[in-house]
This record gives sequence, structure tokens and C-alpha cells, in this order.
Amino acid sequence: MSATTTVIKASCLCGKANFTVTLPSTSLPLRSWICHCDTCRKNQGSIALFHTEIPALDSASVSPLSVYKTSENSNRYFCPVCGCHPCEWDEGVRKWYLSTGVIQREDFPLIEFTEHIFIEDTKDGGLSNWLPSVNGKLLKRWSHHARKSQELPLSWASSELQSTPSDKLRARCSCGGVDFYISRPLFDSPEFRKDFPDLKIPSETVPRSKEHWFIAKDKQKWIAGFCTCTSCRLANGMDVMSWTYVPTSLITPADGSSHRLEFGTLKRYQSSDKVIRRFCGKCGATVFYQVDHRPNLVDVAVGLLESTSGAKAEDWLEWRKDDFSFRDEARDTKLVEELLHGYQAQQQR
Repeated sequence: MSATTTVIKASCLCGKANFTVTLPSTSLPLRSWICHCDTCRKNQGSIALFHTEIPALDSASVSPLSVYKTSENSNRYFCPVCGCHPCEWDEGVRKWYLSTGVIQREDFPLIEFTEHIFIEDTKDGGLSNWLPSVNGKLLKRWSHHARKSQELPLSWASSELQSTPSDKLRARCSCGGVDFYISRPLFDSPEFRKDFPDLKIPSETVPRSKEHWFIAKDKQKWIAGFCTCTSCRLANGMDVMSWTYVPTSLITPADGSSHRLEFGTLKRYQSSDKVIRRFCGKCGATVFYQVDHRPNLVDVAVGLLESTSGAKAEDWLEWRKDDFSFRDEARDTKLVEELLHGYQAQQQR
């Protein structure tokens, strides 16, 4: 890096996606945004997508990656090994977008979040209502495209928002290759008679002794929360990843076959000796996280859920009121701290 240029380095969890981008230093910080559209949530598996615009990438940078077209112009690149989504090429406007979670940040400001876009797709405001500002600067809140649509107020929710009571909740990736249902808590299931002491709320060294930590106070809901660990960030591409926790016996493939975690277009990646991550091999969507000391309980990517109550799926999920998991590993600490503050303030109302 010279005085006039800055080099951005980016990589996925397994390292197959590994590239650098050289920018004029005068272009920093890069304008960045948070997208809440249905397409991004379904394609990534996260409750929102964090993107920034960069100059063109050379063909060698993206040649090891798989690509999935979510529209005529949108080409979403993902790692075929670990499932990370590092970048997108928009043929319509001839621009490259980089997922901010894959950036290896240095001690200078690389990006600046300025706005939320496509909030209206969430129906309930989604993550945007928990993150009104970053670095003390209020974010613009657009119903659809930035500067081409209506600005929405904080805590916006659709006037047509409704919750349709149901015993099953569908979850699907962007391409539909991974399609399944989760059921409401069922206490006569064998898994519910076992203790799952692994959840560090979010990362306590002493496990909780209380059984059924994954059940909300409302016994018809599952617990949901955010993780900011390095592995989740680099496996998904987002600065924060949203999960809910469901016993495998209550996950049923849409084709009606018995519960299992190998179906459809799922691929698996063993990110450590004890952890298996699953993503769609066709569109790259993050789907499941499984750790060996709780084999009958998995983390399910919240972005895939199709709740009639909105992106936060609050008719099915109870979002934790405590800290994020592994916040000490967060790369963009300012972003995560302000999200946590807004998240806790909303949850305590």
C-alpha cells in the first residue's frame, strides 16, 4: 500500500476465495449498505446482507468460485467448498459488490455504512429497526432502491403485517434446492429429555445447567440470536449471522421424507474437527450449523424462514435479550456494538 493507494484483502473460510483489490486512497471510506430484500436473505441465509461497491475483479479472482444468477443481471459468486458469498457482479450497472464480512480490515476506515435498502420486503422492518445508526451516523432507510424510493421511519412495519397460526414453518433457499419445514416445540420428543449445556450465552466459559435453553419463554417458539464469530463471518460473508436452534427430529424435508440433514442440494463443509456446516450447492445459501456434542440439535439460518409475520419470524422465534455469541471475535466492532445496543433496546420494550 502506497500513500495514494490502498489494498483490500478478502477471503472465505476455507481460503478458496482469496483476492486483493487496489483502490485510490481518496475513495475511502467506501460507501456501504445493508440490503433486506427477499432475494438477498434467501440467497445468503442471513437476516440481511452487508455490501460495499468495489472496482472490477479480474477473472482469476473469481474463477475458483461457483456463480448463481438470482436475476437476469445479478451474478452471485460463492465458494463451492465452504459456501461463503464474497462478491456479486451486476451486469445491468456493470458493478462489483463485495460482502463486507470477508474483508480483512486494517487500522484505517475502509467502509462506511450509509443506508438500509429494500426494508419493505421484510414486512416487519427486519434488522433495520435494530440498527438505526453506525458510528453515530443515522442510516437512511429506503423502502426499496436507495434514493429512488420512499424513506421509512424507524420501527417501520407494514400495515398489512399479519401472523397466520401454523404448526409448521417453511424454509427455502434462493433456488429451492433446499426446502424443508420446522415444527413447533414438541416436548415428548426424545431430544427434549436431554440436556444441551453447550450454548454459551453468548460465550460463557461455564455452560448453563438449565435444560432446553433453545426453547423460548413462550413454549411455542424457538430461541434465535446473532453470532459474530470468525468462522460464521467467513463461511457466510456477513459481519453478523442470525441463527435459530431446532432439534433435527423437528426438521422435515418438503418432499415428506423422514427428518435428516442430507437432502436436496445440500453440501457439507467440515469447518473444524467438531463442526459441520451445510449450504446449498446450487445457490450457496447458508442452511445449517452442527456441532458434534449436540448432534440432535442444529442451528438453522434465519434468512431462509418464510414466516407471514416478517423477516424476524417473531411468531416462531424469540430473539435473545442478552449478548451476541462470540462478540469478542467481531471484526467490525462499531457496527456490532451499535446493532447490539439497538437490538437490546428493542427487545426490552
